[in-house]
Amino acid sequence: MRGWTETGTRPDFEVVTGVSTGALAAPFVFLGSDHDDELEEAYIGGAASNLLQSQGLGALFGSGIYKGEPLRALVERYVTADLLRGVAAEYAKGRVLLIATTDLDAQRGVSRDMGAIASKGTPEALDLFRSVLIASASIPGAFPPVLIRAANDGVQFEEMHVDGGVTTPFLAVPETLWSFRESTGTLADARFYIVINGRTSPTFAITQDSLRGVLGRSVDAMLRASLMTTLAGNRAFAQRNDIFFRYAALPDDSEASPLDFSPEAMRAVYELGRRGARDGSAWH
Repeated sequence: MRGWTETGTRPDFEVVTGVSTGALAAPFVFLGSDHDDELEEAYIGGAASNLLQSQGLGALFGSGIYKGEPLRALVERYVTADLLRGVAAEYAKGRVLLIATTDLDAQRGVSRDMGAIASKGTPEALDLFRSVLIASASIPGAFPPVLIRAANDGVQFEEMHVDGGVTTPFLAVPETLWSFRESTGTLADARFYIVINGRTSPTFAITQDSLRGVLGRSVDAMLRASLMTTLAGNRAFAQRNDIFFRYAALPDDSEASPLDFSPEAMRAVYELGRRGARDGSAWH
């Protein structure tokens, strides 16, 4: 986003969607380049470096290897009442911000209209807004799931939500429409940009015979396979309807890890993305 802003060609997006770590970035992207500084600080200012705080023996009885409090603290630090008001103002103009999570109880992906939540303007709305972002970024097995209050037929209950990437690698064209051909020309000027936080091709690595090693590699393989299927489906939709379609991902030779939040690793990925956006090499 920073590199794209510097080119002077970054669009004002009508729709912004976010999944997993993309959910944490999406509100700032939605609000535009004036929020590049906040987005940059959140990612490479060092605040993320303490995200991986081990549960210790608690991991044997809980649902995550790492504590959930640091992730919540990071979100609460940057997702403020002022940001909520900004999202609500853009929502009133007709723009859309969607965040996807995975409802484990129903075993389905859920997308929420964050502008509609923000427009409520209440403390409860701010708490829900934050909880949705945290849930979408909570990698199952790594971070604890997030309980989100719900109601049905007068019955109050809590749904268990985790990383949206489990069911929705990125939120664009629904799978039911991948083979659809639009004939009215409504989508003629549509432009799709997808930013993937990772590589698209498998990477070889010796897997440690440990809970963290096996779980991490297994989840990574599962998410990558789902990502490639979704990417192919959306590309096919774009080709069938003659729609501009571009995606950006880490180069295959990148050594970045999705669970390395050290300032050095975060800075390296940040600079890689910035350079790729500035010279156009990031887009495929």
